[in-house]
Amino acid sequence: MAPGGAVTEAEVEVLEREPGRARLRLRIPPDLHYFRGHFTGAPILPGVVQLHWAARKARQLFALHGEPSGLRTVKFQQLIQPDDAVELELHDERERGRVRFRFQSERGVHSSGLLIWPNAE
Repeated sequence: MAPGGAVTEAEVEVLEREPGRARLRLRIPPDLHYFRGHFTGAPILPGVVQLHWAARKARQLFALHGEPSGLRTVKFQQLIQPDDAVELELHDERERGRVRFRFQSERGVHSSGLLIWPNAE
């Protein structure tokens, strides 16, 4: 929770989990703190929040340590808005020092890219 009791997380359900791969469903709450001021009358989930959520879930699911040191091939293709249900797919490519992520829904891919983890051992 953010100051003032604002919601800072999506509701998460694990759809699939296997070694090196996970697929999660995220329901984006309409009162999410990150919608404030981004943008009045037409709120959208900031890209930096999507990157933060992907990195945090990768850390939790794949037992990675620290923070990613970089990003590659990141694309933001469709907006994520209040009450959207999106899937986050993560692939642990530890041998290459990275985690691949993709947010998608029935409307298509919202964002995708690589989180670089140089010390992913």
